Amino acid sequence: MGLLPHVIFPHFARIDASAHFQLIVHRARLGPDDVVGRATSPDRTLDMCGRGLPFDEALAIADSALRHGYSNKRLVALAATARGPGCAQLRRVAAHADARSANPFESCLRAACLEVPGLRVQPQRVIALVDRDVRPSLVDPELRLVIEADSFEFHGHRAALAADTIRYNALVSEGWTVLRFSYEQVMGHGDQVRDVVTSVVQQISNPSARPGLRQLSTELRPAKAPQSQRHTQAWFGPRFRRCTSTSVVCLLASR
Repeated sequence: MGLLPHVIFPHFARIDASAHFQLIVHRARLGPDDVVGRATSPDRTLDMCGRGLPFDEALAIADSALRHGYSNKRLVALAATARGPGCAQLRRVAAHADARSANPFESCLRAACLEVPGLRVQPQRVIALVDRDVRPSLVDPELRLVIEADSFEFHGHRAALAADTIRYNALVSEGWTVLRFSYEQVMGHGDQVRDVVTSVVQQISNPSARPGLRQLSTELRPAKAPQSQRHTQAWFGPRFRRCTSTSVVCLLASR
């Protein structure tokens, strides 16, 4: 998401050319109910963002509004009465907005998952395992698929790493497939996130299409990439099956 503030000006206002380097200019006519203090009202903000921003950013803003007390019914009604450019996307945002989403990072990951056929994820759903309850970022209970938004802020120290390994191993040992994505992957390479998730969903839905361990091992062997380069290849490789050996074991263990 951009770091520059979004500022609305009247249609007739003259703006110095240098201002475009300091802010993002919008033109609109605002009524008395569209402004609260020095900012647009929640209704106006959600309307403009839902229409004009990319879908993942608009969904993140709508999720945040719901988390902070904005009514879901009001959002749906706002979208239903919308007319003009962008109203179709606004209605799509309203249909998928969810207060359970923990943060914008998770919202953007969910937006990518919404593009995957056959996948129906729920944010922050509790999974009852044999000896513990876990609450992953996104869960598809029918496919037994967990998709985690792993931020360095909450997962970047030794105690968190140890807790994550216990949690993810417990999920895999009870038949769940676990995918983990970093902030950089979700925010910078959403199309590749969709490709990876789509490939895994297809393999879960059609087990006969899943590559066998021997086939994967044969294909991984010729690469002989240095350890420092393997994670780069794993993410930016043209096909999902070019992944690290650890990922292969985790996926196959869930069969």
